[in-house]
Amino acid sequence: MKEISDKIRNAKSEADALSVIYNNFRAIYDLNEIKSLKNIVYTNDCGAIVNKHLHSKRIPTEHFYLGLNLIGCTTTMINKVHRVYVNYTYEIKRIHGNTAYISDLNKEFPVALEDLSRYFKLPYARTCHSMQGLSVDGEITIF
Repeated sequence: MKEISDKIRNAKSEADALSVIYNNFRAIYDLNEIKSLKNIVYTNDCGAIVNKHLHSKRIPTEHFYLGLNLIGCTTTMINKVHRVYVNYTYEIKRIHGNTAYISDLNKEFPVALEDLSRYFKLPYARTCHSMQGLSVDGEITIF
């Protein structure tokens, strides 16, 4: 991506810059055209639409499952013991009954399945603000 942004920045004319863009980017007009699992959106509302669409295509029958990565959507304490941070990545390590055990790479902590959507969002779309400073490998779609 840096190589592409350098080509755009160093273009000698607007036409050269547009040529770099047209040769390296593709416009989509329907959510079914999304091929990437990492997407950048401007608003959280748009992110919720993209997350819901992509998640339903992957596992249409289950909302939360083992191994699913989740993104913290608020900085808060869960059960007054476990801190969740906004934009951090977490993983569902196991599910037992109505409880998911979430890992933050240091420890596992329990969260009621009914509360997961309150503290976490799906990982397929993140706002441009939350992506600042992160490196992304592979294809992305920008909304």
